[in-house]
Amino acid sequence: MATPGDDLRQHMQSASQRFAVAAVRDYEAGDWISFALHAGAALELLAKAYLASIHPSLVVDGVDSLMYASNVPGHTYMPLGAIRTIRTSEAIARVSRVLPTISNLTRGDLTVLIEVRNGAAHLGRVHETIARRLVVPFLRACEEILRGFGLTTSKYWQDVAGPVAKRLSASADSARERVTRRLGQAKNDFKERMKGKDQGARQVFMESVYATYDARGYERQLFDCPACGNQALLTGSIDSEWTVPDGSMDPEVWENEAYPEVTFYPADLRCHVCGLALNGSEELKAAGIPSDWIIPQEEVDPADFVPDYEDMEY
Repeated sequence: MATPGDDLRQHMQSASQRFAVAAVRDYEAGDWISFALHAGAALELLAKAYLASIHPSLVVDGVDSLMYASNVPGHTYMPLGAIRTIRTSEAIARVSRVLPTISNLTRGDLTVLIEVRNGAAHLGRVHETIARRLVVPFLRACEEILRGFGLTTSKYWQDVAGPVAKRLSASADSARERVTRRLGQAKNDFKERMKGKDQGARQVFMESVYATYDARGYERQLFDCPACGNQALLTGSIDSEWTVPDGSMDPEVWENEAYPEVTFYPADLRCHVCGLALNGSEELKAAGIPSDWIIPQEEVDPADFVPDYEDMEY
């Protein structure tokens, strides 16, 4: 028996697919206005479909829609057109909480896409430069959400799967070329900076450089630079999930032994020793930096992940 969430998800997923395919065709044809309109609608609906697949309450707005989404007796039937849903920006923000890699892949460009979509609808104008900047982040975001769904991306893209794969591959190739150049330059710069320095001078230099890093917070982690091998600073996002040893379901164990397992998702790297700068998950991947890892438990304070009720308003 279909639930409200099934109906909502299926409707949004199907509509998203139609708009996404149209967006790629528009882009290939150089129709920038239609691309922005279709891409923005496709991303919004795909994000909401993904949230609805987790639970429909994550995507609706208003008490009536919430009671329908929650399958409350007496509120289990509602025309899809009458359902109120959250704004696009909120949908993207919520998906990013579940899939933290979204923000690292797109680096704020999804916010721009939403604004450009709105501008296209109200002003009927989209500049080619902006459209070309947004197409890859749009494709990346869709692919990441589809992977979260567990869906086959080629089935979603249908007859435009070839152009999508080609554009994403070209973007990855470009990232590898940029990283190769930057690694070479950073290695040369490191040699120049170390030239003429004995071991003591090098140590003083390193300590002074390391002091410039602000590694406070879980979203900032020190990491070995892929160019010079010294400490560099990674910034990114985190996700946390409470767990207990051995996966116990004993309430007493959860009450006394639960701890937050924090996963770090790097987005940027800066090395103040050799000057290497890497931006975005594509460049980090090209440099051989893992896409995520669990922060050691001894570095995590559980109190940081408990709400501060004193600061909450009632």
